[in-house]
Amino acid sequence: MKRAALTFLLLLLFPLVALADGDKLCDGSNEIVAVVDGTPITYQDVVGKLDLAIEVRTMRQVRRIPDSVTDKEIERAIVYSQIEVFIVNRLLLNEAHKVRVDANVRDSDVRAIIRQERMQKGIADGDEIAWANYLQEKYSLTPSEYRDRKRTDVIQQQMIYLMAGGQGNVPTE
Repeated sequence: MKRAALTFLLLLLFPLVALADGDKLCDGSNEIVAVVDGTPITYQDVVGKLDLAIEVRTMRQVRRIPDSVTDKEIERAIVYSQIEVFIVNRLLLNEAHKVRVDANVRDSDVRAIIRQERMQKGIADGDEIAWANYLQEKYSLTPSEYRDRKRTDVIQQQMIYLMAGGQGNVPTE
């Protein structure tokens, strides 16, 4: 009984001990960097869209950043520069959902766009392996992830067209 009580007590105290050394845990991975329509955007949400290792190397070479600047500092600057793009995209998707633009995008439309891209790249319609390899090499995505990403792009493009007055006045709530 004492052993079970001691184990339970240690389990309860473990989070406090882990958080006591904040420098080691505070890498920004769960830091909320913005809130859009009540939904938090975390550092990790933005990082998930970037290949930071390549971005940091490129930034060092192109901008000739001195070695005294750490990779973490460069990474943080890149992420914060991408936040604006991430917020605008999130706002576009939220607005598209409000005015039901996303309901107008059919799966057949997205498949047709992808089919056209495959033809431009010279990948046959039934060659799923070549398409999957291409997407993995180019974007590090699976075909279903790419389809979801392409659907999001189409929704955003339609929302921008709608907001620009392409279909008359924007409906109000």
